[in-house]
Formats: sequence, C-alpha cells, structure tokens
Amino acid sequence: MKIWEYIKKEKKLLLISIAIIIIGISAIVFIAPKFFPKVTIDIPDGEDEEIEKAQVESFSPEFTLNNINGEEVKLDDYRGKVLLLTFWTSWHPIATEQLSILEDFYQKNKDDDQLALLTINNIEAQSTVKNYVNRAELSLPVLLDEDGKVGELYKITAIPLHIFINQKGRIKEIYIGTLSEEEINEKLNRLR
Repeated sequence: MKIWEYIKKEKKLLLISIAIIIIGISAIVFIAPKFFPKVTIDIPDGEDEEIEKAQVESFSPEFTLNNINGEEVKLDDYRGKVLLLTFWTSWHPIATEQLSILEDFYQKNKDDDQLALLTINNIEAQSTVKNYVNRAELSLPVLLDEDGKVGELYKITAIPLHIFINQKGRIKEIYIGTLSEEEINEKLNRLR
C-alpha cells in the first residue's frame, strides 16, 4: 500500500514540476519582453564603406590558392596586370548570375596580356565548386578559398564582392553586388 501512495505522490510532483516549467516558459516568452526592452546593435550607415575606403589604395594582400584542378595560383603571378578579383559562392543566386556575366567578359578578354580575372569561391568544398563550374560550363579561372582565410585578408562583407587592382598591386576600387559587362570594362579601363 505504501508503494502505491509513493507512486501517486511522485506523479503529483512530476505534474507540478511540468506545470511550473510551462508557466516559467510562458512568462519568459510573453511577459519578460514587456519589462526588458529588445536589444539591437545599430551599425552606422556607411560602416562597410569605411572598411572599403581603408582598403582602397593599400597593396592587395598576397595569397596562394589552389584552382579547381588542384594547381597552385599565386596573386604575385598577376603583378603588372590590371586585375579583377571576384569573391562568390555557388549557393548565392546573385553571385552565380554575376559569374555568367564574368564568363562572357573572360571569353572576350582572355587573350589581353594586360588584364586578368580571378574568381575566388568562398568557403565551399572543391567537389561542390567543381560540380557547379561544370554544370554552368564556366571556363574562367576559379580559385578555392575553402577555409575563408583569403576572404578574411580582403575583409569581404558580402558576396559577390569585386576588387579592382592596378598593375602595381594596389587596390583601386571595391564593389559589392552585380556589375554589367560594360561596368566591368569601364572600371578596368580606368586602371590601364
């Protein structure tokens, strides 16, 4: 008989505990926000622009990355040329739209000895990038920044991000978003 009473008592304690937990969660969800104001971090307008301005006119950080075929590519190999670096990802629709524009640009300008284009995939596995490049039938140079270290060097804040570098290796312009082929030509021609 004592065992049965013990089980009943334990059930009551369990039900009371559950009720207290539900009331506590309800209080947190419904009542606490009225007493504690919502905390937000306000980033001042133009902060991204300030980061970009600090980078413009600085020398582009040196890096070595593998392309999708596993071959090493060094930024230093492109000194003396006007260079466009574009950071992208295969899951971002605007970035992939930009790649098709860059592919057209690359096909028209790949024989220009004074001009170079490098695209850098940001933090995706080689197999993912290679599959995307094959499906999209891209022939432009694609480098892999699988650990995101080069993206950190260039302080990328959004994708697609374009960095325009002059022959001396100085960053002359940083642009976030989609560029038309005409805009790419115009920005690069200003650096020649």
